[in-house]
Amino acid sequence: MASQLDSECLLATIGVHNVIEGKATLHKYQLIEAANMPKEIRRLMLRFMATDGFEAAEDYADIDYPALKKLLAHGQTPEQAASLHAAVPDPELAQDMAAEVNRIQQWANTVLPRETRMTIRGPIDEDPSPSELSNFARLWQVACDPMTIMRDLLEGNLFDDQVAALGICWPALHGEMKQAVAEGVSTISGRSKTWEPTMLKASLLATLRQESDFDADLASAIQASYAQEAQQEAQPPAPPKPSGTEEDIDKTLTPGERAAGGG
Repeated sequence: MASQLDSECLLATIGVHNVIEGKATLHKYQLIEAANMPKEIRRLMLRFMATDGFEAAEDYADIDYPALKKLLAHGQTPEQAASLHAAVPDPELAQDMAAEVNRIQQWANTVLPRETRMTIRGPIDEDPSPSELSNFARLWQVACDPMTIMRDLLEGNLFDDQVAALGICWPALHGEMKQAVAEGVSTISGRSKTWEPTMLKASLLATLRQESDFDADLASAIQASYAQEAQQEAQPPAPPKPSGTEEDIDKTLTPGERAAGGG
């Protein structure tokens, strides 16, 4: 029986969108790609950590909103399940993968943006705004291809909602990516004792691992430093001390100043 990770790697190479559209296929190159996916994740993670720079960003694939809305709304169809069973020779594995696709499909249907406009004839469905569609496209890309996360990490464009989508749709692969972070840090630290990722890259890795990069001790120290500086600025500066001998100083004082000083 295939593990959860093996099943997710294989489904990722087939493509959730292909299953939903009833076009699932499985060829030898896809089997090889699925088997190599954990190794590819580690290779890309090391590439990310090895430099301070980022790779050129690519656009997300356009989505046909009306068609996708219809596909997601009706749930899994017999045609979708049949195409997956025809592509995957192991009936039990195909059934498990069909259940995963159905779960992803139901989740995507809940986050798909929807807009309605009230008219005299009742509510009319309209396309969401470009920004809403763009935000959904980022999540849908992850749902269809979990390796989008590695691509966006290398580009420096990884966001919390994408990682949350990864954890929902591809929990085993998300765990594999988090493990790759730990292994990558160990590998590069072994090569260079002074290695440390930039603040931006460290923040992106924290995003992938769903860890807060807020340092309470550092924030407290900075706040205390600001408070001390503010207190110093609020105090008037002390008058400069006159220079010279006591006799010279006494000569510079007025009679009133000498009297006030007891002189």
